[in-house]
Amino acid sequence: MKLLSMDTSGATCTVAVTDGFTLRARMTVQNKKTHSQTLLPMIEAALTQGGVSKEELDAIAVSEGPGSFTGLRIAAACAKALALALDIPVVGVPTPAALAANASGCSDLVCPMMDARRSQVYAGLYEMDENAIPVPVLAASPVDVNELTETINEKQRPVLFLGDGVSVYEAQLIKGLTVPFRRTPLQGALQDGASVAFLAAALLEGSEEMKKAAAAAGVHVCDADAFSPVYLRPAQAEREAVLLRPMEARDAESAYALECASFTRPWTKQMLADVVSDKDSIAIVAVVNEREGALTDAHRVIGTCFVKNIAGEGTVTNVNVDRDFRRQGIAEAMLTQLIAEGREAGIRAFTLEVRKHNDAARKLYEKCGFVFEGERPGFYEEPREDAAIYWLRND
Repeated sequence: MKLLSMDTSGATCTVAVTDGFTLRARMTVQNKKTHSQTLLPMIEAALTQGGVSKEELDAIAVSEGPGSFTGLRIAAACAKALALALDIPVVGVPTPAALAANASGCSDLVCPMMDARRSQVYAGLYEMDENAIPVPVLAASPVDVNELTETINEKQRPVLFLGDGVSVYEAQLIKGLTVPFRRTPLQGALQDGASVAFLAAALLEGSEEMKKAAAAAGVHVCDADAFSPVYLRPAQAEREAVLLRPMEARDAESAYALECASFTRPWTKQMLADVVSDKDSIAIVAVVNEREGALTDAHRVIGTCFVKNIAGEGTVTNVNVDRDFRRQGIAEAMLTQLIAEGREAGIRAFTLEVRKHNDAARKLYEKCGFVFEGERPGFYEEPREDAAIYWLRND
């Protein structure tokens, strides 16, 4: 089975042509030219040098992300166009899994780490099986580097790092890690079209064991029309279009979807609608796609923050941000605005409960001036957990 494989998820543009598990040609470039300038000439050169014509290809394999939004779109557009023209399928290969596949034969945990900026990385944890296929230990996601080191320390196993995020955050890794770790040498450190090809071939024509392992790593086959990149995080333009404003009745549907995605016991749509009409409540929402000229129903609620005023004391609830938009200061901005509006409405003290082990939320509340004052045993269900009680008083 002949495959053309490509990866433009990072600064590296890489292409491979394979026949089964035999590498026929591979080209990799990391230079000043953009992927839109280099990808098509590289494909032509790799096919020519590999002695394979476009008409002989059985599938197009592409690294589907996460990674550079522009880069992912370039490879996706190219793969879809070729697959449609040749009437062959697209094989989507998760970028972290493809990166991890560079470390074949490694007995340590493998951590592909791509720079996502703002002190975040796209990272996952894998261990290599006997067929050199990466088995997910920790699902790939955008994560703060310090949180990543804490998670790795909990595994208590040596780790091999690779990806462009390693150099960017090496100092934080050295400072934060308590387990032995090392990084790959340059020949395996960045994206490689051959690794994309290997995982695609494992799914398409490997043994049953290899097929199952590749599928478990996220490798999949789809029609060209159905293929789309995996971003894990909204594009920069979308992130910067976040608007904070009072909640309106039209927000209830979208806010309910956010509740269901975040909580095991979400508020109902009616409860959310009641907040809007309650004269003693203040509700702030963060929305995207609400810009001049956009359709009135095009916006999406990606954050909520409520307070109920009871005789001058405000109970804060539903502090929630869509997972794709977290660690961007949205929750802090909503809470700050809520407190300011609450004080103008006569609230003298604010209180809230938070799961005892929700360290990220507790740090946020403490940053906003809330002080821990006690616990409520077994307050939360699904899973059952104590609640930490916080107050912010106008002393």
